Amino acid sequence: MVGLAAVILAACATEETPQEVKVAPVQKLASGESQRLFGAFLVSEFGSLLDRNDRVFAERAAQRALETEPIGNTMSWSNPDTGHSGAVTPTFTYQRDDNMYCRNYKFSFTIGEVTREATSTACREPGGRWKGGEA
Repeated sequence: MVGLAAVILAACATEETPQEVKVAPVQKLASGESQRLFGAFLVSEFGSLLDRNDRVFAERAAQRALETEPIGNTMSWSNPDTGHSGAVTPTFTYQRDDNMYCRNYKFSFTIGEVTREATSTACREPGGRWKGGEA
């Protein structure tokens, strides 16, 4: 697998319709990847209730969603041991001036009956991982 191979999935019909981009498969999850993808959320009071396995489920779902899901499709996860769950939905895909592919996405975490949602942006690193905190 060589670098970033992008194929346009759909032509841009109008200015309001974003182009969806398909990129090569994720290589491997890095240690701390969830921190980069979910940032400050995980250090919040609510996010601190997620255990290590919850974070592993969340980061894997996020990497898969950002890598493979079309805009509007949701990748869900759940941890059967804690009952915690969440979801990641890409909302927009674009290519920056430096040719790096980025995606805006929304994510949620559910603990018990309480769900928290947020939005973020991640860009695909040359090695295939998605890194959050990019604008």
